Amino acid sequence: MRHHLKIIDSTSTELRRRMSAEELPHGYCISADFQTAGHGQATNHWESEDGKNLLFSLLLRPSVIPASEQFVITEIVTLAIINALQDYIRQRITIKWPNDIYVGDKKLCGILIENALCGPTIDTCIVGIGININQELFTSNAPNPISLKQLNGRDNDREEIFEEIYQNILNYYGYLADNWQNNDIKQSLHYEYMNNLYRRVGYHNYSTPEGEKFSAEIEEIGPQGHLTLRLQSGELRIFAFKEVIFELNKS
Repeated sequence: MRHHLKIIDSTSTELRRRMSAEELPHGYCISADFQTAGHGQATNHWESEDGKNLLFSLLLRPSVIPASEQFVITEIVTLAIINALQDYIRQRITIKWPNDIYVGDKKLCGILIENALCGPTIDTCIVGIGININQELFTSNAPNPISLKQLNGRDNDREEIFEEIYQNILNYYGYLADNWQNNDIKQSLHYEYMNNLYRRVGYHNYSTPEGEKFSAEIEEIGPQGHLTLRLQSGELRIFAFKEVIFELNKS
């Protein structure tokens, strides 16, 4: 079920309001043409021109997934999105850990996943998604946005893209939930996620919020989403989200 609004403060905020008022089903979705208070990770603001892009939040009820393996939801959502969007451009789409969608060094889509836990399992999951579709001018201080229109040079059908992504997410989740005890399927999903990572191959520049700079390659992503980097010395270091920064490589 989808409820579309012309304008709202935030689709995820509105979804939470509705969840507090009634029991909403798995797959319930709020979408909007414009958000007055759209947000990304932490305090980041999400810029989106009115009626140009896709802004929506989706409710999942992934009770089959243990809290200890919750990163699989990120894998499901990111892969569902890139597999839908890849039909619209020739350039390769990648996933910048943990869940930004990139083309080259430009950000095409932002995702915010908020899980509510019930003991060892996940009770509800709100997946907030913003995808730059037909916007041509970005005026915020975001360093690297890009849209499908800037990439393929044409106006794109937002409804068509929404339907593809929405169905992809539900199909990915449904298949995983139906086969949760099959470790081969989970491993295959993880392998697909790893193969689609931004900067998957080779050494690249990273830094920490404290100012340390180093070169490393991606070794692994753990079941809770921690990033393992291998330094050129061979040392392995593990980072949670926001504990490491992807630096631009020097030419």
